[in-house]
Amino acid sequence: MIRLCCLVLLALSGCSCFLFDDPDPVETLPWWKTTIIYQVYPRSFKDSDGDGVGDIQGLRILMDFVPNHTSDQHDWFQKSLRKEGKYTDFYVWADGKLLDNETLIRPNNWLGIFGGTVWTLVPERQQYYLHQFTPYQPDLNFRNPDVREEVMLTMRYWLDQGIDGLRMDAIANLYEDEQLRDNPLSGQPVPSDDWNYLIAKYTNYLQPEVPQEIVRWQSVFDSMTKVDGKERFMVLEFYTDSDTRSKMAEFGAHPFNMDLVDSLTVPLNASQIMGLVSQEYTNKPASYWPTFVVGNHDRKRIASKYGRYTVNAFNMLLMTLKGTPTTYYGEEIGMEDISLTYQESQDPWAINAGPDRYLLVSRDVNRSPMQWSDSPQAGFTTGNKTWLPIQANYTSLNVEIEKVQARSHLNLYKEYASLRQLKAFKYGHINVNMVTNDNVLSYLRYFSTDRYLVAINFGQSESTDDYSLHLVNTNSGVVVSDTGNVDAAIAKGSTVDLQKLTLKPGNGVVVKLN
Repeated sequence: MIRLCCLVLLALSGCSCFLFDDPDPVETLPWWKTTIIYQVYPRSFKDSDGDGVGDIQGLRILMDFVPNHTSDQHDWFQKSLRKEGKYTDFYVWADGKLLDNETLIRPNNWLGIFGGTVWTLVPERQQYYLHQFTPYQPDLNFRNPDVREEVMLTMRYWLDQGIDGLRMDAIANLYEDEQLRDNPLSGQPVPSDDWNYLIAKYTNYLQPEVPQEIVRWQSVFDSMTKVDGKERFMVLEFYTDSDTRSKMAEFGAHPFNMDLVDSLTVPLNASQIMGLVSQEYTNKPASYWPTFVVGNHDRKRIASKYGRYTVNAFNMLLMTLKGTPTTYYGEEIGMEDISLTYQESQDPWAINAGPDRYLLVSRDVNRSPMQWSDSPQAGFTTGNKTWLPIQANYTSLNVEIEKVQARSHLNLYKEYASLRQLKAFKYGHINVNMVTNDNVLSYLRYFSTDRYLVAINFGQSESTDDYSLHLVNTNSGVVVSDTGNVDAAIAKGSTVDLQKLTLKPGNGVVVKLN
């Protein structure tokens, strides 16, 4: 079977802690435009059988779907090894190069995502197979129409089971250059077996092939909707720029916006953040819908990357922008990266990097088990061992403790989520750059006469600014939510003077305008 479930995304709708506006929407939006996506790494979320490895049971989900490759133990690959019928070319096979001394070498210089060559020789076939990730994950041959059909049948199978959508992983790697030309050197100062040593010109997001594949996948979703009326959501894992995301939207795709995950510099600068945000609302086709992400299973956690004081600020930003937000599990309680030895590593990227370089690339550090309580193993498992170490701060930072702390990360996250049920945030428009400088960013969310100003200090210094001008056009408002670290004068419930509003680093407020 094609690999599924390296992670699961849960679509969170309303819950008892949310505050709902009066229900008379002017338009009916698809469910995925009004939900919050909660990304879970199943091995680290909750263990139900005590073996120290997490599992997921009984949840309505969007499933991770990896079409690029299968296991090397898959029946398809085993048949391909033996050149059985149509399976002979189900994977990408290539002849090696024969040197003058009759030494057989790999077809080209391509390097894998996790480092090292992408080619493994199979003596039985006297050919190499392609694996852009690990040798036990051989790449499917998407130029083979039988492969494309089987992948779509597999998609349909899972959607028929009641899955509400699929997160299509590693789509940039679906196709590679048919001529197998060498990738050019990047010039980066990295080891020669590091993926960044080359520019992935002939192995990354080839056009028009990848876009055409996405169109075919969307046709599966559309055909099922025509039959049962149920709308299903396909979101793409793809690190790219805003213009490329915009072009992808023209053929029905919804790629994650990874800019806030991958493009921010340290120390943080509010102007940079606003620049990345504002381009999502500028010169985009009507079909475009932003899908913001600020953390995921491949990058360091917010608290570890930018500082603990930024956790609530980023959660406020994510929940109040126009678009569909995705929260990585644990960010709602402020979880931090773990420390681990090379011997404790599970991530193939880190293992391949070796004991001297593993921490430069390890994704294990941000995949530690969810911290549910201060009980042994953080309440994650009843077993005596976990697949990755528990973060040492679990006794003071966990779900159970934060449930009873009025202004904890968790309860503030719930408060920000509740704002998304208000018409201004659920159906409304957005105007960005009300006040933006190196410290603060702000934007207006509005629907009819309901207007809200969101202002957040992501910078390094206190900033006092006049927010009353231009489209805000009022001198005061009432704070309906804050980041929990603000002065009493601008805390939730306070009436604030917008002509002279002071925010310290990490401070944020949502103000209902008078």
